[in-house]
Amino acid sequence: MRHSTVSVQNVPGCSVPILVPNTVKDFKGFMEFYISYNNYDIATYGCDTTALVVGQMEHFFILNGDHREAFNKIVEHTTGTCKLKACIQYFLEHAEQVSKYSELPNKLFGGFHAAKEGRVR
Repeated sequence: MRHSTVSVQNVPGCSVPILVPNTVKDFKGFMEFYISYNNYDIATYGCDTTALVVGQMEHFFILNGDHREAFNKIVEHTTGTCKLKACIQYFLEHAEQVSKYSELPNKLFGGFHAAKEGRVR
């Protein structure tokens, strides 16, 4: 686990802003990706969020709520190069929790509709 992104928190009575890191877990494979949990920017996002970040921050698939445990289980129980595809499938299966700030996987794996219909390969 590494800490790579930060949020700025202003604490009442303190004149210096505090930097608070998001929790980030990296995965290597077919395409590099990582899971980023953010429970610090609730004023912006409206709740805590879990982002599936693909490539060098090329794509952000954001779910409202804490999905770290589910993503970790998916990665642990998926073999080979299918880890990212399985995480995308989980994202699609939780469409009711997709953040309004999220991208949809239109460019990955044949498009959003193909992925949602289970045609992800």
